[in-house]
Amino acid sequence: QHLFPQYTGMTVTAYVRREKIERAKFLLKCTDLSCSAVGQRLSFCSQSYFIQIFKQETGITPAAYRRAAMADLGQSWSNAQNATKPGKPV
Repeated sequence: QHLFPQYTGMTVTAYVRREKIERAKFLLKCTDLSCSAVGQRLSFCSQSYFIQIFKQETGITPAAYRRAAMADLGQSWSNAQNATKPGKPV
């Protein structure tokens, strides 16, 4: 436990929390699980604690993250569709 911070620059607890938030971001972006279900799947003790930690790590709530991710995905899809239309350079 004493060597972990030397190699990673963070405590074990902080590392586990960061990894859980990265997994939450993936689940929010790539699944239709509710925010509550994502928190439960990642073993947060309550939905409010999940939201609190997610916001501390990312600066936004899980719901806001999902909305932003969906907006980005929609924009990427729109750009891809426009790029493949006849007469448009690819």
